[in-house]
Amino acid sequence: MKGLLLLIAILLTACGPSSKEKQEIAIITCNIMGESKNMDGAIRLKEINEARKKLGEDAFLLSDDAIQESLKYDLCEQLVLNNTGYEELFKSKLIEAKTKLHKSIGGSWFYKNHDDDSSEGYVFTAEFTNQKLIINKYDEDTDYKNRQFQMIFEYRAIDDTRFEIFGNENLEDDFIIKLDKESNSLRTSSQKLSNNRGEIKFTRPANLSREEINGSWLEHTHEGNFEHYLLTKRDDSSYAVYEELSLYHDKKTYAKSIYTCEQSFTHGFIMGEKCGDTEDYFFYFIVSADQNSLNLTFHNSGDVQDKRVRSDYKLPSPPKGYTKALK
Repeated sequence: MKGLLLLIAILLTACGPSSKEKQEIAIITCNIMGESKNMDGAIRLKEINEARKKLGEDAFLLSDDAIQESLKYDLCEQLVLNNTGYEELFKSKLIEAKTKLHKSIGGSWFYKNHDDDSSEGYVFTAEFTNQKLIINKYDEDTDYKNRQFQMIFEYRAIDDTRFEIFGNENLEDDFIIKLDKESNSLRTSSQKLSNNRGEIKFTRPANLSREEINGSWLEHTHEGNFEHYLLTKRDDSSYAVYEELSLYHDKKTYAKSIYTCEQSFTHGFIMGEKCGDTEDYFFYFIVSADQNSLNLTFHNSGDVQDKRVRSDYKLPSPPKGYTKALK
């Protein structure tokens, strides 16, 4: 009798899928669920439960979110197979993903909102440091004085792309910032932060040393009857010398000036200047650069480009017949 029972048990075991067959069932199921990105969640739930039935495993009773997370972290096969150590595997993957996210967002970020019609706008700079998110806003007050104020938040990683931002009493609601890995940008739909102007998209600005911005740089613009040259000379000191030439072609007049400004340079892209008797710094930003050009932007105007020129470069003389413009 005992021998008969043993034989029946062996036959029943032999009727179930082999380890290789189980693995194939899991692979096929995950391929179907992973490749069909537009698949309805109910269909994914049906697929995994059909696989579990073939495997002789318990029914899957969690939500579709758990399936999508398993696909995201390359754990789908373990979920289909009902691996008893799945939760620990998932926790380990999530910690690894959060660690990578923390590393990938280090450094500075930049956002500009500008209305061409009103010439109004503002700039946000952001930095994640010591478990704090520091956002600086640059704009003008009603007297057209440049101002800067700072907001400090706490943050925690949710997964490999999202952060929850919280802990600032000036913004009543917490909000989410998401890393777009494809475009290397940070996005948030916080209405409080954007003043109800829609999504904010932070991008990476330039990251330069002081040595890289030293030398002579020329900005040349020509719009209609107005042509403008601005030569900037920087060295290792905290000052920059400007030579400026403005040509008014319709009036055949010109204006020239030379002046010196005290400068600050921080985070590899934020330029601050104090010229003449001005007490406050005026800020502008290097959004991108290469060896021979700097692409600059201001919170209240469009973008300009400075081209590197030789140290002995001189501005052109006004055209013949042009007279000095009256102040």
